[in-house]
Amino acid sequence: MKSNYIFSKTVQLNHTLKLQCDDLYNSCCKYDNLNHPYCIEDDFDIFPKSPRLYYVELKKQLLGFLSVYIIDSNSLEISIFVHPDKRREHIGQQLLGNFLDDYKISNIEISVHPNNLIGIDFLKKNNFSYVSTELLMYVQLNTFKPPENPGSFELITDNSSQYHYVNKGIKIVSCNISKFNDDFIFISDVETLKECRGKGYGYQFLQEVLFDLSHMYTSALLHVSKENTPAYNLYRKLGFQIKDSTVTYALHQ
Repeated sequence: MKSNYIFSKTVQLNHTLKLQCDDLYNSCCKYDNLNHPYCIEDDFDIFPKSPRLYYVELKKQLLGFLSVYIIDSNSLEISIFVHPDKRREHIGQQLLGNFLDDYKISNIEISVHPNNLIGIDFLKKNNFSYVSTELLMYVQLNTFKPPENPGSFELITDNSSQYHYVNKGIKIVSCNISKFNDDFIFISDVETLKECRGKGYGYQFLQEVLFDLSHMYTSALLHVSKENTPAYNLYRKLGFQIKDSTVTYALHQ
């Protein structure tokens, strides 16, 4: 590694530095022909005085950076990107070392594209362990029809942001709906009452919710871990297809 490389870290992420990071990220995606996961945060509610960006420059040219995204007081996610021409100079290793000197959080996660074999090898060499495969799934809403046998369940919605299946005043299944854009909605926090799981209520509920939403939107998106087999199988049964995926690795300190 060249001795005139300048390693820095900052709590305040200014506009110019943010643009430089975005440009380097885009260059890496283009060079690797991959849509890399990327996290960068402008403001911290937790650990506001801790560095949010570690970076290295040569003659004011950004060669690499490590960005920090706080999940909670015990967990955070990082992204690491190094200019394709400088990847054999251990810049990523130095950035990670500088970061680990400052952060002693118990769980550090990083998400990479499943075809990013160089990145995965780097993580394994630095004691990161595989956690899960995270999937972005989608479905066209015009394929949904009302459930044939809704039974005694009542579908209740709160301003179209939260849906519930209610039976005798008890919430059996629920989910959150957020608008992604004029065509897409995003489904999250799908939850079935523990004693009611495995009875097909989740399938029936989502089928009715998605039919209801088909009058306003064209498609639905959701995230699910492939290791969450019941949820993954449910979404596949409903017709959801995989749009994108990442693999998550973690370092436990």
